[in-house]
Amino acid sequence: MEKIHEVINNRIQEKKKNEFTDLAPIDDIENGAEYLKALHWAIKKKKVKNIALAGPYGAGKSSIIDTYLKKHRIIRSKSLRVSMATFVENETDEKGNPKKISLKQDEIELGILKQLFYKVNYKKIPQSRYRKLHKINWKRVWGYLVLIFLILGVTEFIFFPDTFQMIIEKIEEAGGKFGLKAVVSDSIFLVFCAGILAIIARTYRLVLFRFKVNEVKLPTETVVKNSETVAETVFNKNMDEIVYFFEETKYRIVFFEDLDRLEDPSIFIHLRELNTLLNNYDGIKGRIVFVYAIRDDIFTDTDRTKFFEFIIPVIPIINSTNSGEIFLQKLEESEKKGIVHEISQEFILDVSPYVEDMRILQNIYNEFVVYKETIRTDQDLKLSDETMMALIIFKNLYPREFAELQMERGVVKQAFEDKQKYISRQCMQWQNEVNELTQELKEYHAACLRDVKELKTAMLGELVDWEGITYRIQANYMQHYATNKIMEDVFDLSMLNSIDSPIVRYYSWDGYDKSKTVNNFREIFEKYSKRIKNLQFVREKGVSSIKSEIEDLKKNVHELSGWSLKKLIEKFGVHNVLSEKVAENKLLVFMLRRGYIDEKYANYINYFKGTSITKEDMNYILAVKNMEKLPYNYNLTKVGMVIQRLQPYEFEQKSIFNFILLEYLLSEENENEKRMILIDQLSDRTVESWEFIDEFIEQTQYKERLIQLLAMRWPDMWNDIVQDISITYERKIFYLQLLIDNVDTERLFELNDNNKMSDFIEENPDILQQLSSIQDQKVISLIETLGIIFKNVSIENVSEEVLRYVFENQRYELNDTMIRRIVEFEDGTMLSGLDTRNYTTIISLGYEPLIKYIQENLKQYVKEIILAPNNTKEDVEQIMDLLERMLENAPEETEICLKLVNHEEFCVDDISECCGKFDSDFDKDVKILWDELLDKGKVSLKWENIKCYWDRYKITPELLQYIETNSDQLTFLENQCLNEVFAEELITSTIDDSAFEKLLPQLELEFDIPIEKVERQKVGILIKKKYIPFDVNKYGEIKDVYPELCPDFILYNQAEYMEVMEKIPMGKTLLETLLLSPILDFSNAEVLLDAFGENYMTAKIAENLVDSNMTINKSIFTAAWEYVDEKGKKTLMFKYLSILEAADFENCFSELSQWYSGFCDRSKKHSVELPNNEESQRLAKRLQEVSYITSYKLQEKEVYDSVTETKKKKSTFVCWIKAIKG
Repeated sequence: MEKIHEVINNRIQEKKKNEFTDLAPIDDIENGAEYLKALHWAIKKKKVKNIALAGPYGAGKSSIIDTYLKKHRIIRSKSLRVSMATFVENETDEKGNPKKISLKQDEIELGILKQLFYKVNYKKIPQSRYRKLHKINWKRVWGYLVLIFLILGVTEFIFFPDTFQMIIEKIEEAGGKFGLKAVVSDSIFLVFCAGILAIIARTYRLVLFRFKVNEVKLPTETVVKNSETVAETVFNKNMDEIVYFFEETKYRIVFFEDLDRLEDPSIFIHLRELNTLLNNYDGIKGRIVFVYAIRDDIFTDTDRTKFFEFIIPVIPIINSTNSGEIFLQKLEESEKKGIVHEISQEFILDVSPYVEDMRILQNIYNEFVVYKETIRTDQDLKLSDETMMALIIFKNLYPREFAELQMERGVVKQAFEDKQKYISRQCMQWQNEVNELTQELKEYHAACLRDVKELKTAMLGELVDWEGITYRIQANYMQHYATNKIMEDVFDLSMLNSIDSPIVRYYSWDGYDKSKTVNNFREIFEKYSKRIKNLQFVREKGVSSIKSEIEDLKKNVHELSGWSLKKLIEKFGVHNVLSEKVAENKLLVFMLRRGYIDEKYANYINYFKGTSITKEDMNYILAVKNMEKLPYNYNLTKVGMVIQRLQPYEFEQKSIFNFILLEYLLSEENENEKRMILIDQLSDRTVESWEFIDEFIEQTQYKERLIQLLAMRWPDMWNDIVQDISITYERKIFYLQLLIDNVDTERLFELNDNNKMSDFIEENPDILQQLSSIQDQKVISLIETLGIIFKNVSIENVSEEVLRYVFENQRYELNDTMIRRIVEFEDGTMLSGLDTRNYTTIISLGYEPLIKYIQENLKQYVKEIILAPNNTKEDVEQIMDLLERMLENAPEETEICLKLVNHEEFCVDDISECCGKFDSDFDKDVKILWDELLDKGKVSLKWENIKCYWDRYKITPELLQYIETNSDQLTFLENQCLNEVFAEELITSTIDDSAFEKLLPQLELEFDIPIEKVERQKVGILIKKKYIPFDVNKYGEIKDVYPELCPDFILYNQAEYMEVMEKIPMGKTLLETLLLSPILDFSNAEVLLDAFGENYMTAKIAENLVDSNMTINKSIFTAAWEYVDEKGKKTLMFKYLSILEAADFENCFSELSQWYSGFCDRSKKHSVELPNNEESQRLAKRLQEVSYITSYKLQEKEVYDSVTETKKKKSTFVCWIKAIKG
């Protein structure tokens, strides 16, 4: 009982979970009350005989009829239903539309008659000429035979008793032979006869079914005629049958469905005519009503209302606007039953506009359930419900195309073939561009001439076989091109392209003007024109830009191979990707564009067996065997079985290249022989192998294993990658990452042939950033194994462990960039100090590995870093440290130390801090440094530093120059360190006089230096500064050594000299020098003049007296008078009027007769005129005082001006000369 109960429950649950929906019309429509009401009213209306249910296909017309008949059983018993369907052929018309199977008018009418007559039992219309086959019961035939047998037996018993008795006796006699009683024998005979009759009855049924008349032969003259016209319709021919049918049966309502699908309106005309005839026939009791379920547009507006007495419009239950809601409703119903389909609302609303028929919608859902359970569930495949639903929709709307698809042909198959063709075509186009750009780069790098003018020059030289210099190309008498024009950058070289065999004029190397016809001009021109275009192209785009473009194109090729058809359509458009035939199928294009139908469609429509391969698999096998190449991304399904069917030697062919196949080989541990053969082929360094690797490595899940195998079998792998000019930096990094991450360091060392790998790593600053995804120890091991020394390395986002290894193990070149990286790594806030105070910043940072590295490579560091233009602000302490270390470690590099001193902006306070601790072995080098410090003013200016230098090196030219240069400042500095020895050395040195004079106050000493040891200028300075005490002996010493300094010695010691003046000999030169000196005191000058003037007078002294205000006596005047000219004498006279007497004036006037001739005559009293001026007035006054004249007065008189020829008044002094008696 429990098992029975369980079985019942399981059946109930299965029924509840059933999702199927039949496609038959329903008999309980919703929202159809008005339709039923209208139909019932029309059927009951006596005048209405032709009723139309008008609506589009799938509107629910049949469901209205079913519902109506269900609710009206009486009417249902009187109703007949006639349905005519049409179907399409497996062909299309000229426009590409499916052809419908056309039915002739007679066939349609005959079909209607069949549905009428076959509706009723043949017994109800016995007089009908239409006889249909019916079932013959053999038991009934056997009963008839038994009855006949009994009748015959009774007849024989009555009419032929003897015969009957004889038969009975024979039967009993036969039975007696077997020991049977008479009754038993008779019974057996009866049973035997009954069996024979049963056999005859069954044989009769079988023979009757198979018997037919194949041919009736008549005499040749016999004619068979039909009494009816051949042109009559089936309805007309069988009108009596139709009338008889309705007369004998109770059917009064006929529902015609789907007649409009036949697209033959004439059938409706015949039916209306038939309806009229039937209703007019008196023999038929009751009204015959024809109800037509048709579409709205079967007739025009006026024809519809004339044809039908009543039209019921039917609103579609479903159309493109609401089919989505019904889809969603069915999904919700399934979900309530516990069945969940992974179909989103967005998908349903997206595809539902293509479904406009309720039956199609329901069938789509039914088939979806079947396919899902069969293909996905039974095969345990992870398939998309949405993709499956999309394919089922396509199957129902395009069943013929779906059938073609299952046969590996048709429009869907064509779509994916179009995809492969487009990918191949586009990839070929991109690959051609890659080849062209790569060739451009190769030609550019191969060319030794890298300038357009150089190439033009080479072309012009080759035109004349290098026999001279071309200056003109002459195509004809009217067309010629000068070399200077050709050499211009703007010259269009294509202008020369049309020239065939020009005359080229040139200057030969020996200077002659020559010409020659160049028959191979076009060949030469094209060669150089191509090279020039290549150069211009590369220059305009740039090498890096071309490489990036090549990589982008390769990337496009790589990516395009893996693109889905959906992505291709989105990117390039429907009409570019799909053929015209495919593009015409709007639903398919929609499904492909949305990705609802994709490359995995075969999984949704086929039931695969585990041991079978697909057609694509076999095509691939055949292509390999025939050495025909297929696209690398050619789809394979049963890869393992494909590999089994291929021989090892076939893996040596390029046709074997397939992404899916290699992916399988890398994923499996078996098939090692075939795998390694393929890897060896991929390692053959051919372009095709590299293209396959480069494209495949982007797609494979086994990059690690692939790169390991390639590195093992391909010794030149990295060399080939890094030397390929078409591979961009990013792509090379990609492969380097794979190698480092998956290949052991020993093999990497072997791959580093000619240091190509290490050079690449060292040359690219961002290399550690690019390798940041790799384990630190692998990177460190690589750096150590390859002996990498970084010139520049970016540290952002780089592992601290890797950086510490690089920095602490001196795996870098000591340069400014790397120092910056280290400081940035340790303390980024100190970076700014590196520009101007590099070493100071590093010392402050305190990073010992860097400091040690610098001190071990100090020469290089100073040259490249410290002497950098901006690094001029190092601290004095660090500069001194660098200088000391440089001298200590490399004494021969004094020149670098000097550059360092000159370069830095510093001033050392104590000169001894600069290598002052070194002993005498370093004196020469230290002196060079100290001299440079002094020369460049890099030492604090103070006497202590000068004394320190002097203590070590005494007075040197460099020290003297330093003292001279800074003499002005030194005069103001306090001196507490200099001694007499320094002062004596300084005085006796060759120090500049100006500096010496300024610095003398700083030299606290008592002068006791022999004059001959001191330079003349310095003696003069010492005299001026009174450092030499004045006495007769010292004067004599100076006179002996530097006599020209004696006047200065006197002048700067006037008081002392005046005391001993008598003891020092005087001379004219000395007196003249002293008197003319501006520093001689006036009083001392008068004393000297008075004492020595009369005896040692000179012209200069006399001239000086003219200009001076010195008081002199008459003897000095007289002495001076002899040394001046007339003008001087006049001036001298007027200067010293006060000391002259009348006799003196007489002498003076006698020598000044040019002006005073009138005053010379003193023999008589007379008047003499003097000009009216102050000088004349002074003279007149003095002359009157000494009685030279008696009086003088100012008077005016008229004089004639010969220039103006007028008289003018003139005033003069009139002096009256006093007469002296003889």
